[in-house]
Amino acid sequence: MRTIIIITAFFVASLSAQAQLANTIIISSNDVVRNSIWVGHPRLGTNDTRVVVKLAFTETGAKHLEEFCQSHTVGDKVFLQCGDFVHAFPINGPKIYPRTGFILSAQDAEALVAGLRGEE
Repeated sequence: MRTIIIITAFFVASLSAQAQLANTIIISSNDVVRNSIWVGHPRLGTNDTRVVVKLAFTETGAKHLEEFCQSHTVGDKVFLQCGDFVHAFPINGPKIYPRTGFILSAQDAEALVAGLRGEE
């Protein structure tokens, strides 16, 4: 009986991992215009430790992201992965993605920028 429970737990865990992979878009350094990566601080307050990362997608990268988003329905929770950085976001509707930005912790911003520059 214990063996069946263990096997079932591993099976459920693998299904969960496969479901997340189906809902994950992987962005590589080739999907982003390298000189468009901008890092700064938001003007939200003097004690704010968050960092803003803005970037522009290449034509291929924007099309890749747009096709990914169109393959999901509005409200689906999906993941964007770039190197060690993973960001969850809901699908808001059909959009064209030439530029985007993130407000992140300093550690997440560093991971994202390293992935965008291919320094994983």
